[in-house]
Formats: sequence, C-alpha cells, structure tokens
Amino acid sequence: MVVEDILETWRLVIVILVLSLIASLLFITMLRWVAKPMVWISILGVIAALSYGVYYSYTRYDYISKHPVESHVNVSPNLSSLVESWLKSEKVWLWILVILSIVLVVLLLVVLVLRKRIVIAIALVKEGSKAVSAIFSTVFFPIIPWLLHIAVIVFSIVVGLYLASIGEPVYRVYGLNATQSCVCDNAYRDGDICDPTTFNAHCQNRMIRGGICTDAACHFQEIDSPKEVGYFHA
Repeated sequence: MVVEDILETWRLVIVILVLSLIASLLFITMLRWVAKPMVWISILGVIAALSYGVYYSYTRYDYISKHPVESHVNVSPNLSSLVESWLKSEKVWLWILVILSIVLVVLLLVVLVLRKRIVIAIALVKEGSKAVSAIFSTVFFPIIPWLLHIAVIVFSIVVGLYLASIGEPVYRVYGLNATQSCVCDNAYRDGDICDPTTFNAHCQNRMIRGGICTDAACHFQEIDSPKEVGYFHA
C-alpha cells in the first residue's frame, strides 16, 4: 500500500534532509563574502527552473492530450503508482502549467520593479551573515525547532498515508471507445469498474492472436475509503 514506499525509502529521506541542512549552513556562511552574486544566482536559478518547469509542463500536457490512451497503464495502489497515475493526467499537467506560469510572471515582475530594493536587501543579508558568524551558536539553535517541525511533519504524513491507504482500490476500463483492436468478451465498457486480472483474461487484441490490449487498460482510479475515514481527514 502507500505506506510501503515510505518504509522502503526512509533512509534516503533522512540523508536528503541532512544534506539540505548542511547546504543551508554553507550557504549562510558563504553569504558573508559573496552575498551579491549568490543572491542574484539564486534568483536567476529560480527563474530558470520555473521557465523549464513551464516548458516541460506544456510538453507533457500536449503529449498526453494527443496520446490519451497511450499515457495510461495498469498500476497498483501504492504511493509511487498513485503519483505515476496523477502524472499521466493532462488535467494535472495543465494545473501545474498554469501555477508555474503565474509564479514565473509574478517573480519576474517583482525582480524588475524591486531591483533597487533587492540591492539594499543584499547589503542587509551580508551584514546579517557577519552577525551570524560573530555569534555562531545562533546557526545551530534553529536545528532544534527544525527537528521538531520535521517530527511533526513526518508524523502528519505517516498518519495521512495510513488514512489514505484504508479502503479498496477501484479500477475502471479506459480506452475501449477509442480503439477497434481491443475486444472484451465479458461486456466490459468504457468507464466500467473492472479487475486487472479479469480484464487481461477477457480483453484481447484481435490484431494479434492471444495478445494483450495495448490501446485500452483497466486503469487504477482511486482508493474507495469508508465514510468514517473522511472524519479523520477533517
């Protein structure tokens, strides 16, 4: 289920968090000497990343909208498969495209309009870095609340994942109306609730003897959770 992925990758998550902490400390230290270039590089890096995100989101949205059936595959109800299913939805990529575009435009306007104030902010950051270096213990104090925040976030995520995994997976037939090669002998229709094993057994590619359907699939949709689970989410 969705918790399995977390249990398998928790070591990697901890390593990434520790590396992020070290990188943050190094960044604060380096601001004392190279505040101006690092701030501008950070701003330009964010703009470049957002620009690439907009481009990539558009290409994925365009591809999925032109190949709707090809982008759907049979998946199982674990966390990685859920994410994969979301990333194969053109609506998800459209939302990502819109959000990234708005953030990019707002950031560009802020940088253009407030560039003089950014220069002043850089000077303040440089002086702040000097103050932190003079009292170096202030660098390590935030680690304590940071660890507490991480503990609360991890606990919330684990509880949420357990709640999300309660229920039965729901699969639906997808792509039968868009293909002539896939034929089902058990009266499956597009949108019907299905079972992947039953679908593969009764739906065959008539172009290839004994071949499985490639243009249609029994696609995972959601976890059908009891109504009581909704109260815990609230």
